[in-house]
Amino acid sequence: MRPTGLLFALAALHPFEGQPRIQLHRLEALYVPPNTTLTARRSLEHVVPRAVLRDPRAAADLHNIFSTAAALNARRGCLRLDAADTADAEPGRFASAGHGNFVDRRRRSFCVEEGSRGTVARAILYVQRVYGCDPAESLVGGSARAWAWHAEYPPTRMELAHNSLVARAQGAGNFLVCNETRVAVDCIVRGLHRK
Repeated sequence: MRPTGLLFALAALHPFEGQPRIQLHRLEALYVPPNTTLTARRSLEHVVPRAVLRDPRAAADLHNIFSTAAALNARRGCLRLDAADTADAEPGRFASAGHGNFVDRRRRSFCVEEGSRGTVARAILYVQRVYGCDPAESLVGGSARAWAWHAEYPPTRMELAHNSLVARAQGAGNFLVCNETRVAVDCIVRGLHRK
């Protein structure tokens, strides 16, 4: 019998007899630039916070859960995600969260480092599509920004490895990360942005 929901997520992290073990902590961390050695304690980050999700299956879906530095996970909390230009900001507006991420105190948002924006967007769009909710509006200011980040920032090596591990455990990959689907989706996104 194959476990489902939260049990399945836990089984993927700490498997039952004969189940594959997913070691998310061995992957590069979310919100950390590629090829950065992360020596800090890690935790599991829900890109779409559990507080936003109504469906318990969505909270346990590993396509929404990534390894990251525990301190970054704590700083992000349930803040909405944003991109920021800190160069022209008034003093005191941005607080460094580490690894190129910032907390925008005025807008109460977590400004994601550039290399993680595509991963974050694809996780949000995946949850939106699979579970029928709209976290994009509250998390990144709307689906248009999420689709723009998806198109602008292709999957990273970390995201491809994460998707492969999760696909083995859950039986399906994130359709926005898989190469064949990504080409078709990118064509649609480009078409939508031309209008």
